[in-house]
Amino acid sequence: VALLITLSMSVVNHIRHVSKEPALEGEKAKMVDMTMDHTAKKVPKNPPAWLAWFAVVSYHVEYILSFMFVKLVEPITYGTCDAIRRLAIIVSGHKMFGGEPFSKLNLAGIGMSLVGALAFALSSAKTMAKIKP
Repeated sequence: VALLITLSMSVVNHIRHVSKEPALEGEKAKMVDMTMDHTAKKVPKNPPAWLAWFAVVSYHVEYILSFMFVKLVEPITYGTCDAIRRLAIIVSGHKMFGGEPFSKLNLAGIGMSLVGALAFALSSAKTMAKIKP
């Protein structure tokens, strides 16, 4: 769901870039807007209404699916999937909206999360292989 929002915002930004309108890029857009001539178009304060409604619906669908998913897996598996989901949202949000580059500490945390998820997946696979005859 978050990926769909990311992709739709990327398409909107691409269309705006092609049509020479300023893209929605958070702090970068604000700084550019301050230095731009006052006759130029300003970055809208709010996203388009359709995109806002899409985000609201997507959030609620994700929330419902989350409760359905928690019944199907063990709590530790759900927690691991949730951590990876949050990590994907952070990285894609940074890519979409820009901002300061990730620090070394941020990158170390992202790397540790990915290594932890990989270790969990490998250990779960080995455990399942031992259980099934």
